[in-house]
Amino acid sequence: MDNYNINLSINSDSISPIAAAVQGDTGRTLECKITDWTIPSGATGNFYALKPSGKYVQKSATVSGNAVTVELDNQILAEPGLVTAQIEIMQSGEKVKSFSFFIKVGKSLAGDWPESENEPTYLDDILEQMQEQLDTAIQASNNAASAANTAASNANAATSAANSAAAAANEAAETVDSMVVDFGNTPITFTQAASRSNISSGDTVITAFGKIAKWFADLGNSAVAAFQRVANNLTTTQSGYVLDARQGKSLSDRIGELNALATSNKSSIVNAINELNSNIGSIRYISKTVPYDPEKNTADAIMEFYDEDYDKLEKLRIYICNFVFGYNCVLIIQTYHSSAYCSILALSYGSVPIYLRKNNGTWLDPIYLIGSNS
Repeated sequence: MDNYNINLSINSDSISPIAAAVQGDTGRTLECKITDWTIPSGATGNFYALKPSGKYVQKSATVSGNAVTVELDNQILAEPGLVTAQIEIMQSGEKVKSFSFFIKVGKSLAGDWPESENEPTYLDDILEQMQEQLDTAIQASNNAASAANTAASNANAATSAANSAAAAANEAAETVDSMVVDFGNTPITFTQAASRSNISSGDTVITAFGKIAKWFADLGNSAVAAFQRVANNLTTTQSGYVLDARQGKSLSDRIGELNALATSNKSSIVNAINELNSNIGSIRYISKTVPYDPEKNTADAIMEFYDEDYDKLEKLRIYICNFVFGYNCVLIIQTYHSSAYCSILALSYGSVPIYLRKNNGTWLDPIYLIGSNS
């Protein structure tokens, strides 16, 4: 009914994805797309889940293309909270596992969830096998006793054979009794495995518990606590929290789109800032004081200054000049390839802005941008 898609990594332990479901649901599937590794043809898959209570679920998964799909049954979703999950891909006896991801299980208000159980467990398999052996032995004993009784009723000569059959039956029953262990009350002594590996068919109980202990020792209480503490905001400062994946979208929205930059370089913010810094670096700042001459107006003084000082200026630059001619004004000067061309805008307090332009070696008439000035 509902298919949830996530991206998983085989080679990188980055921020773990989080899927979402509701407690007790049975109509959800989870499709895990492997983004950094190609699943070989003919591979099979398993799904492992550790519920908030510590109970464990293992089930087979479907491999199609470069994705692994698992049906989220009501045991996987039996407990509200954060379920730690992992995908295993197998081919020709070799195994590759994804890094852990999470399923956030919301609490159901309908009360339709099952009792959470371990499903399946290695211990259940062992007990089931032992029960089958016990049933077989009991059946053999019953058959032997029946044969003995039949032989005894037919002839006294068969008594010896019946006794032998009964002895064999008793021996079989004792063998079965020796195999039955009260796992609820019998202490099990085991040693933690040296490295992490999955329990396998044929492992002894001691070996299986050693492998499980290694997984829990490496996981640690602090790691489980961190998985359950997710901050879905950009204001949390308390240590021990991980950032919710949805905040990645929030950060991206705050930074904005790179193609909206007004710079020519739009590949990254750093490159755009460097371009602006380079452009600002093309502006030069100078200061020039000219003795006041009442026979000259400001425009004449500026044009004379430019003609005399051009060789001191760099070509193709913008200059901002503090120009003093009886009073201060600011000049914005654009230089070109030669002294025959330039553009100057003069701004001052107490005087109108003046625009001066030199074209092909000739100064054009000053343009007083507001009113007129002699």
